Amino acid sequence: LDGSNEPFFTADKFCKENDGIIQESPVHIDYLCAYGQDKDFLEEGLNTYQQRLVYGELHGMYKKALHKALQNKSSSQQLIDLLKEFTEETDEPSEDENFSDKENQEHVLHNPKKRRGKGRPLGTKRFKSSQETKNKEKHQRRCKKCGNVGHYQKNCNNV
Repeated sequence: LDGSNEPFFTADKFCKENDGIIQESPVHIDYLCAYGQDKDFLEEGLNTYQQRLVYGELHGMYKKALHKALQNKSSSQQLIDLLKEFTEETDEPSEDENFSDKENQEHVLHNPKKRRGKGRPLGTKRFKSSQETKNKEKHQRRCKKCGNVGHYQKNCNNV
């Protein structure tokens, strides 16, 4: 199915006389294609989690292959040739990799990391040492002018 050769409907705001008439495309439109025809758009880079999974799998496989290749010279040469062929294929830069559209890249937002604040958490009392006084005496204000307890300088009547 190729959508570039299919007829299409014109949007209502562009129709003047031809209301609802199917128009044939006079020009070959190569950017229209049926969904699923090209699966290249599905190939995208791996996210971090997928990279870790693939890395672990590849790491185990290459250790087994390396151990097996070290058994005899022909196996080691075969593995070397295979790795050289693979690296030469992937070194060719493609057009998609050179084109970087940072505006349209998907950003993954994560919850912020929770951290403990400084000091004692709210709602917890301080542990008192055994040397601190158990009976807390009520603190009363002392006047600066007269030195009596129960009031302070602003409310002092002893002038």
